[in-house]
Amino acid sequence: MFKKLLVSAFLIMIVATCTKSVFAETEIQNALSQQSGKVIDTINNVNAGQASPKFDNPSYIWVQEIIVPIISLIMLVLFIQQSVRAGTLTFGALLYISATTMFWQEWYCDWGAYLLFNPDFSLMPWGTTLWTTANKPWAIILSYGPFFSTIYLLMLALINKFHSKYPNLGKNRWILVVVLPSFYIFDLLFEGFAASQGWWSYTDYIGPAIATERGNFPVVYPIILFVFYGLITTWMLSRNSPDERVRFESWFGVEVIEAGWKREITRLIAWIVVMNGLFLIFLSGPLVAVRELFGNPSLLVP
Repeated sequence: MFKKLLVSAFLIMIVATCTKSVFAETEIQNALSQQSGKVIDTINNVNAGQASPKFDNPSYIWVQEIIVPIISLIMLVLFIQQSVRAGTLTFGALLYISATTMFWQEWYCDWGAYLLFNPDFSLMPWGTTLWTTANKPWAIILSYGPFFSTIYLLMLALINKFHSKYPNLGKNRWILVVVLPSFYIFDLLFEGFAASQGWWSYTDYIGPAIATERGNFPVVYPIILFVFYGLITTWMLSRNSPDERVRFESWFGVEVIEAGWKREITRLIAWIVVMNGLFLIFLSGPLVAVRELFGNPSLLVP
């Protein structure tokens, strides 16, 4: 059942990618640059519904554009070295690469969550298309690998440590105990800091939020949905086959392929499909659906 869901999600992923080109909307002029930093109300002005007062004056944006990509490339080199020594793609390498390929779904998540990236970033020429936010920084591509590989490796290490020390609780219970608070705190610290520096801001939200002069970060939605997605993905990554590989690799017949480059490519494809499928089913898809069905119109994230 879960395998069918992931296969369907991958097909939807391909359709969505094509849809963004086929149904490309007329380019909408950037509201912030047009208004020179003035506060702009959305049509229904619910909750935030506006840019923060100093959103046009972000701080330390070079960290996201220079430091994070450098860290990302260093991590890639280390994972490649580990894989060369092991003679096979390591868990870390597969996680890093597959997580990086999920970056394209960021723009759909942002549209669903009314998230606006600061226009001071170096932006892709993608522009505004169906279900995507207008500002798409190049720097985000190389931030996905470090962000998700770090959080998942940390979660799995903690789960294994606690489970080995207290096995009576059961691994699945330890996943719940570790992931729910840790994922929430990890994202709260990372995104909360980014919003406070004006790297991005949620321009409309439900419930309470951390509101700063440069950006807003809601503390209920969509972070709760993100935590649920993290819980499901961590559970999937923790399920091993008898050969100690993640179980979903067997869905692609990896175990019957002779050791070599064909087997490693198949493993990588398996990881990319599954990781993107989980992201689509449990995060980007629901965010788009919720806004499409229940959301308010927005000038900042049209």
